[in-house]
Amino acid sequence: MQLEFISTNIESIILYSTITQVILLISLMIIGIKFYQVNKRYRQFMKPNLVDLEELFYSYAREVKDIKLDIEKDREKIADLNKRMSTTLRKTSITRYNAIENVGADLSFALSLLDEKNNGVVLNGIYSRDGSYIYAKPVTKGESTYRLSDEEQEVLNTTLNQH
Repeated sequence: MQLEFISTNIESIILYSTITQVILLISLMIIGIKFYQVNKRYRQFMKPNLVDLEELFYSYAREVKDIKLDIEKDREKIADLNKRMSTTLRKTSITRYNAIENVGADLSFALSLLDEKNNGVVLNGIYSRDGSYIYAKPVTKGESTYRLSDEEQEVLNTTLNQH
């Protein structure tokens, strides 16, 4: 019975077997081409004449170590700059006003210069026909030990409200 089946379907069996072998041969050729390409890349990558990978890794490790040292130095510099920035004049305000009636426009001014801790100075420039005069009044923690004019107090308050 099995022989009968084989003998009656021998042509179909041979055809399917041939098709299967052709598909396997094509797959084998594709795999061979892919293997050749990967092998070629591997040989090129591992070629000692181009790059010594061990030395390359060591040089990268040295560079990373140097960069880490540079970062630490930069952090120290930034901390120093932040410390020094707290004492720089960072908050300013100015207003112009007419100190003496009938003497031109707003030629007088009040200027406030404060650091982060509200220490600094209030400058008052008064213009008159006889001349110009500038007065400086120190400010400590947002307050002056000297009496401030209305314009000076206004400009100081404006500066204190800055962040």
